[in-house]
Amino acid sequence: MVERGNPLHTPYINRAIDGVLANVGKDGKVWNVSAGTAVMRDAAGYKGISRKWIQGWGQGLVLAFLSGVLACDT
Repeated sequence: MVERGNPLHTPYINRAIDGVLANVGKDGKVWNVSAGTAVMRDAAGYKGISRKWIQGWGQGLVLAFLSGVLACDT
């Protein structure tokens, strides 16, 4: 959505930025990223997955998203 630059996506990107930044600590750690998951039978199974520990893929996805936002022309 960020790379395409569609103006219809702007409100959603802005909401995502706010949500992501609300979960980045002052030290740069990204919180509330779940541990690895298997295929679950229902939403309750996913909601029970631990988010206590810092997960590398969460850090990487946030870096990729925010760097895309910074590189965006709009």
